[in-house]
Amino acid sequence: NNNKDLIITSEPKEYCIKGKTTDTLIFWIRYKVGFVHSKVFVPYNRGQGNAIPSLVAQQAHSTILSDFLCSISLKGGPPQMSIKIAEDIVAYPPCFFYLPPGNYSFESSFPGFATRIDSVSLLPGRSYSKRILLLPE
Repeated sequence: NNNKDLIITSEPKEYCIKGKTTDTLIFWIRYKVGFVHSKVFVPYNRGQGNAIPSLVAQQAHSTILSDFLCSISLKGGPPQMSIKIAEDIVAYPPCFFYLPPGNYSFESSFPGFATRIDSVSLLPGRSYSKRILLLPE
């Protein structure tokens, strides 16, 4: 979904705060469409120029997980049952995903058991756990 694409930008005049021994890089992460955004601060010691890309990547990753994605853990049975998350994504519990916020339907199936459809609404920064048990036909 292109609306869930993330964009990283900086302000032309406010991208770095200079300090006595440390500086702080500043950038924004936002969705391509909508108003959800986060301002990210990356402090670093002067002379650590080689470490800046790694520090930025770590802070961006942490911010994306906490502010833009939801985590969901799926458990259930019988063993080897499949859970269809999207047209082309099938998982086998136990499994763990990071997904963009939104409404999702999971179709669970296993030969000899009744197919089951579960729905969940995911909010940014939240963790969810879902146990899905299939009943014999």
